[in-house]
Amino acid sequence: MRKLFTIVAIFTLSILSFGKEYSRIASGSPAITEILYELGLKDNIIAMDKNSDVKGLENIPKVSFYNISMEEMLGLKADLVIFSTFNKAERNSFVTLMEKNGTDVIYLPDITSIEDIYTSIRIIGEKTGKIPEGEKVISKIKEDIKTITDKSEKIEKRKKVYFEISPYPNMYTFGKVVFMNEMLEKAGVENIFKDQKGWFIPNLEAIAVKNPDLIFTSTYQLDDPIKELEQRENWRIIKAIKEKKIYHIEKEVVRPSVKVAEMIREIFEISYPELINNR
Repeated sequence: MRKLFTIVAIFTLSILSFGKEYSRIASGSPAITEILYELGLKDNIIAMDKNSDVKGLENIPKVSFYNISMEEMLGLKADLVIFSTFNKAERNSFVTLMEKNGTDVIYLPDITSIEDIYTSIRIIGEKTGKIPEGEKVISKIKEDIKTITDKSEKIEKRKKVYFEISPYPNMYTFGKVVFMNEMLEKAGVENIFKDQKGWFIPNLEAIAVKNPDLIFTSTYQLDDPIKELEQRENWRIIKAIKEKKIYHIEKEVVRPSVKVAEMIREIFEISYPELINNR
């Protein structure tokens, strides 16, 4: 009897653990594409957004997931579409129409923390039958972050950082309730706008007054974003400018994806090179 119960329990667990098998998945953001890739679903991706640039997927068709065309979405004949708040679409009507035409939809909520990244991985893993793979990815990220925080948490005087993700005049940065702010914290640096909330365009004078030790930019719209920062009027008084502590970070840093640990490590190593080999 006990043996029969065990068999039934294992069978039930298998049903619960494995989601539906999808062979035609459309990805609505670079972060989603990277998650699918790490879950072993790269061969199931039939379309992705125009900003996805995962190596090995160069031949996958790209479509606009920012201003979504329902006609184009239906034309993909995907059996699963994954999108998020990044995509401009009226959620309920989009989901209803897609499901009415035989396409399942995953709508990922806002990412405001690293924990939310883990949640996104789990949601996609559960839906696609990749729960073990998802947990493995999450465990690896946590392990990699811990190797950094084991050092960064011991830093007594943290360096002040200004992080810019787009160039002047629309030079967006961020405060709390943004996963990137948590990344900076784990890297052992202090966001000069940690008292602000969300994404915003800061005042140039306010940045100068806060006088950051380091400046990071993930701007990719300019050929030389560092030079543009150096030449801004009245910025030569800023410590980071005077000491040439301006660093370009790849645009992947703004993606709430599986690469979050890599980005934290890069920021930490740039900020505290003396601690890199301090085991």
